[in-house]
Parts: sequence; C-alpha cells; structure tokens
Amino acid sequence: MGRPPKPTKLKVIEGNRGKRPLPKNEVEPGTAGAAKCPAHIKGIARAEWQRIAPELHRLGLLTMADRGTLEAYVTAYAGYRDALEHVQSEGAVQVTQTGYQQLSGWMSVLQKCRQEMIRYAAHFGMSPSSRAGLSVDKPAENPLEVMIRGSK
Repeated sequence: MGRPPKPTKLKVIEGNRGKRPLPKNEVEPGTAGAAKCPAHIKGIARAEWQRIAPELHRLGLLTMADRGTLEAYVTAYAGYRDALEHVQSEGAVQVTQTGYQQLSGWMSVLQKCRQEMIRYAAHFGMSPSSRAGLSVDKPAENPLEVMIRGSK
C-alpha cells in the first residue's frame, strides 16, 4: 500500500528531488486527440475540460489513457458547481417539518463532489499541495544570442 507512485512527467517537472533513476522504458500512451473533449461531456463540465485540458496536454500530463481520469474530474467539478448553486440559493441548513435544523442534502453533495474533485485534480498536479515544489525549466536560450555573447 502506501502513497501511489508519482508520474514520471511530474518528477521531471519537479526536478527529480529524490535523485532516483527515472524509468527509461516507461509506457507512453498516445497523445493524439487527448485534449479533445468527448461529445457526451456537456455544460459546465465541458467548459472546465476546455479550460484545463490544453494546458495539461501541453505539459505532457494528458494522454488518451488519462481521459477517463480527467472526465471524472470535470464531472465532479460540474456536480460541485451545481450543488454550490443550490446551497447558495437555498442555504446550507434546512428545517424539517418538526422544526429540527439539519444540513441540507445539497451541502452533502457539495462536500462529496469537492473531495472527488480535489482527489482527481491531484493526479494531474492541479492542486496547490500536489504542485508544491514544481519548477518549470526556463525556455532554451537562442543559439544565436549565445554565440554573440560568447564572441564578445
């Protein structure tokens, strides 16, 4: 058991802090069409897919094999947003017929969707804690600029 292994792409972005050898023959699922939103994803879930998928694909974190995980994330996000709207309009507490106050059913849905959303987001490094320590390589220097600087 224990912590699930971190994807190699995230290890590379972080700078391989553990200094362990990275897998050389790791399976690389196909990326063609990975950022394209499936037709059955609609509404808020589709908008979230279109917002986040291109960046994940650009970073090499979204492949065809990962689409199901991203689909679960955007579905949880849509459920979260729907439940949030209900809680904001109806309130987090409801009063029963006997006058007892209890947490709204929508509040429970909101909390569950939030947990799922955070869990799936961590798979892609989309939460602050899963992103802690990430660093992005600086863009490669222009070879012509290096040559000009070196000749001075």
